[in-house]
Amino acid sequence: MQQAIASLCNTIKEFLEEEEEIKIIDSFKKYCDNGSQMFLDALEYKSPYSVFIHGDCWSNNMMFKYNNSGDIEDIKLFDFQMAGVGSPILDLTYSFYSGADEESISNLDHFLEIYYKNLSETLKDYGCSAEKVLPFTELKKEWKEQNAFGVILGLLIWNNKNLDPSETPNVAELMDAESQGENFSQIMQKADSTGFKKASLAVMRHLYKNNFL
Repeated sequence: MQQAIASLCNTIKEFLEEEEEIKIIDSFKKYCDNGSQMFLDALEYKSPYSVFIHGDCWSNNMMFKYNNSGDIEDIKLFDFQMAGVGSPILDLTYSFYSGADEESISNLDHFLEIYYKNLSETLKDYGCSAEKVLPFTELKKEWKEQNAFGVILGLLIWNNKNLDPSETPNVAELMDAESQGENFSQIMQKADSTGFKKASLAVMRHLYKNNFL
């Protein structure tokens, strides 16, 4: 992952330089200098609100059920090989930053409120209080402080989404490429830069605006 994260950060830095986003570049520098350690720190963070998490929570590991009107009425998760105990923020940030478009990203608070409302209703069915299990203020605090895992994986997913399907590597292939010393940046350069750049800039501007960088 170290090579992948370094290549990702260098590519995003180039996007920011092209747009002359000087202030964001300054804030993003810590990712360029220490992105791998930030990723590991977020992954290993021992949250007082830890739960059993999926660990690889993005759309390719979800099945959606639609009604006759075309609206989603249910979602099922599968592929639990990365499951374990950790902060719910790991799943939430990964899912959000790997899937949200520019408009959705700008409405993070709205989606957190929807999530928390549903969490509260579910916990109430089990006789539990969401404010005791995971206070909303703590949810937002952990999101701000421990988002590096979801941000990095989310942006790597956006890179893959902008690859030709025949070029898209899986995790095993990426790890094998690293063990052979191949340059991960070659994989990133195959992505449609327009789509990947748009997604990356949306995330970076959101992180900077909300003091998440």
